[in-house]
Amino acid sequence: MAAMPHVTAIARILRGLGLTQGRGRDFRVTGDYQNGERIGTFVVVLTAHADEVIAEHADEIEHLSDEAGYPYRVSVRYDKKERPMTTVANYGGRVREVPPAAAAALEEPAKPEPAPAGTPPTPLPEVDERVQRRFERTQAGRLGWSEGQADLVLAAADSLLYRHPVDGTLRRQDMPGAPGRVVSDHRLRPLVEAGFLVIGEPDAVGRRRILVTADGRTAARLWRKWQPVPADKTRSEELAELPPLFRGAEAHRRMAQWNQEEVRREAQRIALMEAQEELYAWEERQARMLRAWQKVNEVSNPALSRVPAGWVPTDMEVRVYGIPEQVVDELREEAVSPQPKPKLPDMQWTAEERPAALEADISGPEQLDLLALCGA
Repeated sequence: MAAMPHVTAIARILRGLGLTQGRGRDFRVTGDYQNGERIGTFVVVLTAHADEVIAEHADEIEHLSDEAGYPYRVSVRYDKKERPMTTVANYGGRVREVPPAAAAALEEPAKPEPAPAGTPPTPLPEVDERVQRRFERTQAGRLGWSEGQADLVLAAADSLLYRHPVDGTLRRQDMPGAPGRVVSDHRLRPLVEAGFLVIGEPDAVGRRRILVTADGRTAARLWRKWQPVPADKTRSEELAELPPLFRGAEAHRRMAQWNQEEVRREAQRIALMEAQEELYAWEERQARMLRAWQKVNEVSNPALSRVPAGWVPTDMEVRVYGIPEQVVDELREEAVSPQPKPKLPDMQWTAEERPAALEADISGPEQLDLLALCGA
């Protein structure tokens, strides 16, 4: 099967820097999988020399891969011995650490001198109203609500929505004390999952209020203020996932969760690379011992591909067949204490649990509920 173009592109760039590709060499290119699906491609860096070359040419690698149409990101970190540890991948974030020695050499910024007594504090810069308006219009325009979805959020912001305790229908209670009219609840779930609405706990008569979160109240205010054109959606389209409020609390929380997962994936990738390097070293050691045994016993049958347990060449065999001293030492160690084959870590990642829903924002107006007061 032919290699995928993005795999070929990064491999060609690294080979152009003088690195060798393949098992036991400088690097390999492989895929990163989550729940059986390929989420990206990354480079398994196998030697310290390759780490140094990639760290030195990090910007060049990114530039060349971008020109090839398959952009990769190069991350560079440093251990306590100031040796670079690199990651090359076409997904995820990018980290560029400064070598510890270089960081220590940087001059510390001069501390500001204390202001004379009696000097008034420097006022904070005011937010440009034009920038604020542009940002609010952007937030409102990115909501992507249909007219029905907007009506649902606005009604919740005005404390008009609840679930009936008997039949479970979603109702809009425009008049205090009245049971309210039934409204379709198919729009509710996407708005809850996007962090705009929360289904409250049952009250004294068993009803569950539909409440807005802080994001929901902000979105309702922006919708009323800027009145964006509602999206024309079918019923099935209104069931689709909605984006959270642009730069709102839910968006920040999702980004924080993504960053945590990325840190976890990065740690697992590093563990995988270290385990692969250990496995390759073990395989090379086994191959050296096998070649020595085959040479001494004049075995050419590839089916006999395992050194008998406890076999060690005699001193005469070492001299006659010219077995290197390193291989003799490895055979003696293997005879006394066989090294088990290293196992690669399990890379079947499980998705992080979804964070708890945002809390309801109770700072808005509360509706006088005569029905609850009457205990009906």
